[in-house]
Amino acid sequence: MLYVQPSCSAADSCSEQTQTASALELPDGTIVELSPETRSRPCEVYFGGGGETGAVKPSSLNCSPALKAQVLAQASIPLLIISALRCIDTSLQTTLNNQIVFCRGGSLLRGLGDRMKAELQKATQNEPQHPGIGIGIGIGNGNGNESELPSSVSLVFASGRKDASWMGASMLSTLSTFPSLSIQKQQYAEGKTNKAALLDNQIGAP
Repeated sequence: MLYVQPSCSAADSCSEQTQTASALELPDGTIVELSPETRSRPCEVYFGGGGETGAVKPSSLNCSPALKAQVLAQASIPLLIISALRCIDTSLQTTLNNQIVFCRGGSLLRGLGDRMKAELQKATQNEPQHPGIGIGIGIGNGNGNESELPSSVSLVFASGRKDASWMGASMLSTLSTFPSLSIQKQQYAEGKTNKAALLDNQIGAP
């Protein structure tokens, strides 16, 4: 039902789906009409605030002042990706540029990959030619061929990402070392005021 609004820098760049309303039937049979704005606005939080010129407009947020300030202050995912790439040693950039993996539920939003690609290209078009930045972005499927994509940066949206967290957790729980790494409820309650110290004591600092 939710979808990511395309990057509409040109008048004809928006797909037809953004211009039509959608009907949703509730369990009791009630039909609710959802406008394109209602369906796409929540997804804009991934693309940052930035005041009246940002992806999220202050006037469009119907929430508490504290939450509104938090949403508007956060950096966009494309800018976080660029910042992370700048911090990587040059010798590792080629390898890590092909391993930008999107996971968890939010990555399943329709249109997210295309919007991320467009926003990254827009954000880096005036960048100095850092290795792997501002040259091209591709979208992989997580099947192991991302390094073959003809782009310097590959955004990987693996087909199994919907259940990846559950599968990873189930694999972790089968390890013989899991009991020694796990934190019991009582331990968490006693150390919740300093979670960093609790983790350091239990599994060691990274």
